[in-house]
Amino acid sequence: FDRYQDLQSYVGWTEEDSPRIRAVAPLVGPHISELIDDFYAEIRRHPSANRVITGGAEQVERLKGTLRAWLGQLLEGSYDSEYVFARWQVGLRHVEIGLDQVYTNVALSRIRNGLVGVLCSAWTGSPGELAATLKSLNRLLDLDLAIIEDAYQHEFMQRQKRIERLVVLGQMASGIAHELRNPLNVVRTSVFFLKNAKNASAEKKEEHLDRIQRQVIIANDVITALSDFAKLPLPTSEPIPVRALLAELVSG
Repeated sequence: FDRYQDLQSYVGWTEEDSPRIRAVAPLVGPHISELIDDFYAEIRRHPSANRVITGGAEQVERLKGTLRAWLGQLLEGSYDSEYVFARWQVGLRHVEIGLDQVYTNVALSRIRNGLVGVLCSAWTGSPGELAATLKSLNRLLDLDLAIIEDAYQHEFMQRQKRIERLVVLGQMASGIAHELRNPLNVVRTSVFFLKNAKNASAEKKEEHLDRIQRQVIIANDVITALSDFAKLPLPTSEPIPVRALLAELVSG
């Protein structure tokens, strides 16, 4: 939410913008269904965007309901932390379903064009008031896109980091397997000799027992090193910004 407020300041959002947006809700309301139908009809015409809709007509109807709620919230004029979190969730969801962010950009452009068209057609006030209202609407939509994009990038980078950690763990596991396999192979050959050699001398048996002991020590050292590496560091106490911590927990 702090991030959103900073972005509001960046685009020049003022206290006058919210009432302007709220005032156009009655003008836009009768055209919401038309805008939503157009939105999903266009998605259906583009395979790269349409591929994320795997549930057919039933899913489309659910998504239309979600978009209706999104537009309703957009026009309510209350842009608090709940509003921002809902927008943030859109970005996270797009990463989950594998939707390229470029389609979010053009989709919001289509919604913007539809809303602007409705306002220009239904407007009964002065041209100056219309121009001011359109500026407020554009600022709001730009902010929505910015916070969705921010969430998308954040979640995408977090997933990339998790993938990279898994790759590192896989490489580490492979290295550990190699380090343990060598002494175990030596132990196996010595055990095979001790079990199957006929008339082996006491010196030869002692030699193989020593080999087994050395290789067990090597394997134990590998396991000890891994255990030391995996141990969590001792906790340290230090002051933290509670607001930033809560924001991180919510976004994670």
